[in-house]
Amino acid sequence: MQTKELHNISVKELTDLADVSRGAFYTHYQDIYDLYDQMESDLFKEINNIIIKEPTHKYNEVYKTLINYIYDNANICRIFMLRNSPGTFRNKMTNFFEEKFHSIVLYEMDMPEMKEEWKFISRYQNEGFISVLSLWLETDLIYPKEKLLRLLIDIDSVCDPLYT
Repeated sequence: MQTKELHNISVKELTDLADVSRGAFYTHYQDIYDLYDQMESDLFKEINNIIIKEPTHKYNEVYKTLINYIYDNANICRIFMLRNSPGTFRNKMTNFFEEKFHSIVLYEMDMPEMKEEWKFISRYQNEGFISVLSLWLETDLIYPKEKLLRLLIDIDSVCDPLYT
């Protein structure tokens, strides 16, 4: 998927490259799209685990762990996060982060539902966050991790007062 569109990859080509039999492939996957869906699901599980591991919800720690994860798994993250990737991963990612963010805010603020204006602010933050990570991947991670972390924390801190 780093060199071809998903719909142009055959099971035979994939199994030859991976040196596994077609039978072994079909034991685990229905087709190439099922493989893609399972890989996407696994990526979401990993990201969810990163968020869950930080019970205090300190965003700088979550950001740091996510940046390190993306850095360590850049190839797979590129496949899913870059704009020209198949599927709607970016939309799913935005919705995923919004859902997590909303549940944290509601819990921390002891509120039954999000204020309407907060939904707009969180969409802005989440889309921006994902776009920054995508740009980082597009530029082959040349921007230093530490500087990227500081930038994201600074941006986040500018938005915090809007949630009052």
